[in-house]
Order: sequence, then C-alpha cells, then structure tokens
Amino acid sequence: MTARRHLIFPALISILWFALATPVWAGEVTREPGKTFEWTATECLRPARPFIAANHPQRQTLMQDYALKVAYYLDCLKQEAQRDFDRSQMEMQQAIQKTLQKETDRLNDEVLRLAKDR
Repeated sequence: MTARRHLIFPALISILWFALATPVWAGEVTREPGKTFEWTATECLRPARPFIAANHPQRQTLMQDYALKVAYYLDCLKQEAQRDFDRSQMEMQQAIQKTLQKETDRLNDEVLRLAKDR
C-alpha cells in the first residue's frame, strides 16, 4: 500500500499543478472602486503650439515643422505606451505565476499532510 501511495501523490500533485497553471479566460484586475485606469506618458515631450501670425512669411514652413514635431511626439507616445504595456503584461504574468505557485505549494502541503494523517 505504501508503494501505491507514493505513485498516487506525484500524480495528484501533477494534476493540481496543471489545473492551476492552465490559462484563465476570466480574471480580475483590481483597482480603487469607481476609478478608471489612467496612463500618463513620462518620457515624451509634447511640442509647444506655435503662435504664428496669419501673414508671417514663413508660416507654411513653421506649420510643417510643428506638424513634424507632433508626428514625432505621437510616435513617441505610441512607443512609450507599448513599452509600458509590455512591461505591465510581463509583471502581471509574474504576479499570476507567483500566486499560482504559492497556491500549488499550499495545496501540495495540504495533500501531504492528509496523506500522513491516514
């Protein structure tokens, strides 16, 4: 009976591990009640809006320069947002894995305690 018990527990632990490690299609992201997620860029410098008189001789050139700066700024925002998203996704995955491992360890310990009590 003891040899059989030794074969059952690794199988049970493996089943528990796979059950806990499978992808979850529904979950919970916590935040303060009633608040929405907000993101603010910290690396990109928003270009100053130019004040160009309608009759300025270089109006067209200055507007094109401003349009290029806006395009650069928007590209910077997109890149920063993507980096932040990638980093947060990685950190969330690490937090999930840590929680899953902690729960797996807890359940494994519980199974082992139950087995010793028999």
